Amino acid sequence: MSCPDSPPGPPDTLWGQTLDKRMKCPALWIANQDRSYLFSPEKGTWDQCKSSCISEYAKLLKIKREEELDFITATFFQYTENRGSGVYYYPFWTGLSYNSRTGMWVWADNSALSSSLFVLSDPSPQNYPGGACAYLQGDKVKPGDCGELRFCLCEKKKEAQGKKKVD
Repeated sequence: MSCPDSPPGPPDTLWGQTLDKRMKCPALWIANQDRSYLFSPEKGTWDQCKSSCISEYAKLLKIKREEELDFITATFFQYTENRGSGVYYYPFWTGLSYNSRTGMWVWADNSALSSSLFVLSDPSPQNYPGGACAYLQGDKVKPGDCGELRFCLCEKKKEAQGKKKVD
């Protein structure tokens, strides 16, 4: 059975594939400039998503430029569901979390969040006893409890000649 190369749909159906077919088809990576992104159909805690991305030779999303944020939020409009009262956007973990020792929001590589990229809707980390981590939902970056289940959003450099790059 061959894998379809149709555009992505809701994560819970993995681009319209059944669970049986999902086991036979590789995950669909979406390329933009020098990066590839995986809007994973799997849910996990922030730590579980971090591990899941590493198993894909990738890392949780780190937004470095406005153009990257624009691409990601535009892609998000494919990951929705109509819930009668409106459109629901699936939530995806990013690599951003609150470091209580330094009192700063940092990416998984310990680099600080650039305040010029976006503003967290509620930057109060004390509201999350399980630790505060950020997720994307539609065009909003929101803080949430790191122990909650959300979809994983991984990124990696485009592969060159079959080599896997994590940077």
